[in-house]
Amino acid sequence: DILGLPLQLPSKAMEVRRTSHPEPLIQQAREYIAQLETGAGVLVLTDACGSTPSNVARIAAEGKMCRVLAGVNLPMLLAIYTQPIGNLEDMAQRALFAGRQGVIFADREWQEI
Repeated sequence: DILGLPLQLPSKAMEVRRTSHPEPLIQQAREYIAQLETGAGVLVLTDACGSTPSNVARIAAEGKMCRVLAGVNLPMLLAIYTQPIGNLEDMAQRALFAGRQGVIFADREWQEI
């Protein structure tokens, strides 16, 4: 649930531990992408760019109708789960915009970075 509402967007989550080997993770990510693909594409959100989860997602998405966004934060999630509309590129851009807008100096009267 998000904001007390059931998810309107099919989703999968993966756990990547520090000791995980990449190959099984890449295979699992490819399986998840195949399960989620309905013809409209798959948006993959991951942590910091260059991390193991990000690299796994990037490799798994190669050759697929996917967008991989690194640096996921709560505003990104809220943007796509509360308004799961538009095509893949629209959703990716909306998530990116919300993620950037959600990073602020909270101790400086809500001034954007």
